[in-house]
Amino acid sequence: MNSPLLEKWFSNNQTRNKNFVPLMEGLIGPKGSRYLFYRLKYFANITWIKVVAHLIEFYLVYHVLGKASLAAVAILRGVFMTIKAGYWGFLEILRSKIRAQYDENTRIIIPHIIKAWLFLSLTIGLITSIIYFLLPLPSHSVFITCFSIALCVELSVQLLVFTFHSSTYALRRIVRPAASIYTLYAIELAILLACWPITGIYSLPIALVVTRFLSFYLTYFYTKRTGDLWVTEDTKTDYHITLKQCFAGTLSMEALLATLSMIVMHSEGAIILLLFVISLSNPMHAEPTIIFFFLISPVVLSSFSWARLLYFDFKKLEFFPLTSLCQRLLTRSFKASFLMGFLFWLLAVIIAFALYPAGKSYLGMLLPFFLLRCPIAILQIHAFSMRRYWDVLVSGALILGSLWSITTQQLSIDHVLHIVIVLMALSLLYLLFFSTTSIHYRSQNKTPKNIYDGIKAIKRLQQTNNQYTLAELQFSGTQTAFDITQLTRIVAKITKSSGITLQLDKYRCLFALRSLNTNTKQRLLKETAGCLTSFKIVELNTLFADTAKPSEPPIGSIEYRLDDKNKTLPTRMDYGELQRALRQLIKTPHEPAKTKAWYVSMRIDHQGIQAFYFLSTRYRNQRRIHQWHQYWVNQNIKTLLNTKKTERHQSLFRLKTRIV
Repeated sequence: MNSPLLEKWFSNNQTRNKNFVPLMEGLIGPKGSRYLFYRLKYFANITWIKVVAHLIEFYLVYHVLGKASLAAVAILRGVFMTIKAGYWGFLEILRSKIRAQYDENTRIIIPHIIKAWLFLSLTIGLITSIIYFLLPLPSHSVFITCFSIALCVELSVQLLVFTFHSSTYALRRIVRPAASIYTLYAIELAILLACWPITGIYSLPIALVVTRFLSFYLTYFYTKRTGDLWVTEDTKTDYHITLKQCFAGTLSMEALLATLSMIVMHSEGAIILLLFVISLSNPMHAEPTIIFFFLISPVVLSSFSWARLLYFDFKKLEFFPLTSLCQRLLTRSFKASFLMGFLFWLLAVIIAFALYPAGKSYLGMLLPFFLLRCPIAILQIHAFSMRRYWDVLVSGALILGSLWSITTQQLSIDHVLHIVIVLMALSLLYLLFFSTTSIHYRSQNKTPKNIYDGIKAIKRLQQTNNQYTLAELQFSGTQTAFDITQLTRIVAKITKSSGITLQLDKYRCLFALRSLNTNTKQRLLKETAGCLTSFKIVELNTLFADTAKPSEPPIGSIEYRLDDKNKTLPTRMDYGELQRALRQLIKTPHEPAKTKAWYVSMRIDHQGIQAFYFLSTRYRNQRRIHQWHQYWVNQNIKTLLNTKKTERHQSLFRLKTRIV
């Protein structure tokens, strides 16, 4: 007899799977907007709820305590939100570490890194709170003091939750029921109404602390559930890692720029709130105008934060040969961003007409503001994901430069908005036409994500510095994946490998060496304790000599070109299966990916993946299937090897490569 609870669980999962839209459909499907709608529908609901909560807070603070307390609340929220945004950017170092350990088959190290960073986050939160109370700030009311204490407690705990969340979010999205998000705001409102007859205005910090702790617990619960499946692993191997290794990169240039980039992006999103705070001391700005800016500030902030929903997808497509898919996602989301800007403007229109008619006169200027804000947000979050932090900082500095006109000149609010819009247009043009170099703190010991990325990296290294030689290493077949990873690290340290450690297959690695002599060879044999069975100097072209001259494909197959808009997937093949097949092709490039009905291979060029090829699983000759797949692998390698030089430049928002 089947359990009713079990049947309900299967029914819920079936419904959830039916509504799920895979990323691959958003990349190559004819209706890419369906994926964006899937990702943004929950965000839209949360935005409405946040706006309502913000309006309730405004009514209580403004009508009970007055304009001065409203300004103090706005400043406190802005400062603490900026600190949290900067720390989230700083956590890019942690996320990069965890992705690297996961790719290098050293997942047993990840829990040690997480524990060290949790201690670091707790320390930062406590130090920040202590510094805040030690600052010689002007005296405020008892309510502002209580509100400050509540925000400090929230900050200390939220930095811990951010760290724990990022440790899993680096690899997988955190899945949680929508009700666990929506009900928190209902609980906050219920606490506020229940405590108001007793505590009055002080029910605001009480409701804030209670709901935030509940939110943190739910985030921890669902993050731990996902992390136990994907991040940590049970093992009896005892591995020790020093604090220096755990915190490597925290003082690097990437850590500094990532922190500043997220602070700048958040400040841009809160620019209307900044205008509200600065305008309080400007006699040229009328009070109704200032209050209207405060009312629409959560809408403006959401016009930036919507782009962060695609951060995870951009990071998944960061490395070659997935870069062409990343560009397709950027193109489609950039086009959709103008619609997003129009929808946010409509929300501001509703607030103006329904709640605060004094703001109607500024709706005309807010339309270009939102139509520029959303495209800038998606381009900035893409630049942040690709580690092009200088692009974020330069474009953000252009927008925030408009605040200079308020602090140094007595300008009306109309002139200020015009200046903001003009500088936003310049910022958008900069992001479309210019691109800086990615910054990696681990550039001195870079391990490519796959064989294709490794070939391109080695060729770039040889083009810039001819002193490097390549060495191929063969390890014993009795070693585990973790042992192979540790052996490659030993060899890299001994040979002072300067950048490239390419794993050709399960037991073969390729290193870029600065120099090689007899003492180095003897030390290699000694340190690896007999696990290294072969060590020889090779040339990149001769290494793949047996595969660089492919013959014709031995079997006909179905071609799916990414640039063909009228092409559809074969029957019994969906985008979810294709996404899993692509993951398998990247991980094990010499083996064809297999789904229920098709074998899958792919063709790439210097921009990335250009086409997929499908062969029916009804074909039983495994030798011919392997030859068919190897043909496309050989073509891909030949394409990468035959290019002597590539030049990259950015035209509009499409990255183009010119082959020499």
